[in-house]
Amino acid sequence: SWLFYAEYNVKLVLFNLFRNSDYIYSVDADTLLAGGIINTIKKNKLIYDAHEYFEYSPEIINKKLIQNIWNRITRFGVSRAKYCITVCKSLSKIMGKQFGKEFIVIRNTPTKSTLAFIPIENRKKIIWYQGVLNIGRGLEEMIQCMPQLPEYELHLAGDGDIANELKQLVQNLKLESQVKFLGKLSYNDLIEKNRSSWIGINFLSDTSPSYYYSLANKTFDYIQAGLPSIHMNFPEYEEIINTYPVGIVIKTLTSSEIIHAVKNYESEIKYSEAIDACNAAAKEFCWENEATSLPWRDLLET
Repeated sequence: SWLFYAEYNVKLVLFNLFRNSDYIYSVDADTLLAGGIINTIKKNKLIYDAHEYFEYSPEIINKKLIQNIWNRITRFGVSRAKYCITVCKSLSKIMGKQFGKEFIVIRNTPTKSTLAFIPIENRKKIIWYQGVLNIGRGLEEMIQCMPQLPEYELHLAGDGDIANELKQLVQNLKLESQVKFLGKLSYNDLIEKNRSSWIGINFLSDTSPSYYYSLANKTFDYIQAGLPSIHMNFPEYEEIINTYPVGIVIKTLTSSEIIHAVKNYESEIKYSEAIDACNAAAKEFCWENEATSLPWRDLLET
């Protein structure tokens, strides 16, 4: 609610107001009001890190008044920021045009994995999802496909607003032995689960521009783990897969399309090709490369 965000930003302002700092780092618009106020008062350098198209997130996209408030907050913060960064080229272009300021692209890639890919014969027939269990992530649709994929298990790592509804759906469909809710896992556990699974999924609805122009962190986790994956045919995912066929894209979240995509990787040739593409892509999409684009050196010298 707005009261939560108001209280949160007041606390951020009070916390930072009486502490010495040269820089304020605001992650997403929900911290940007406080960051902008602190910058105005203390004249320290503000960095805005936009992980998503916040004002067009699914929770507020149909709430025009709230959406307008977040837009004004973002404009206030962006106008005061020394640097603005975001996670992909699509958002950089859109927000740069909207707010009249350059958004530097810094993708949220993990460090280069030093672990060898697990051989195909040692992988389990697990369809893997990691992330928040929220509306618009295609999780209900994936669960409803599982009766037609009896040789697979679906493992969901994370928690979120619709976790209880998803568990109820699993019970209603009598899929308790096939669908596993793992809750929140450590990053090391996530890496191991990625490596030993069969397919990673990254499903999103097309009802939100924030989703449509996204570039989810899990995309790169799957690549570093050598895990073939299924994504939506949204711009950022299509661009990666057109260059490195680490997965396939689907147009809709219909059962027929999801099942067809899963069964596509029952071909050993196609599955091996996707693993090979992961190996090539992992050399590009790693933090060691992304870190070279950080503007921190210039920031520290000014």
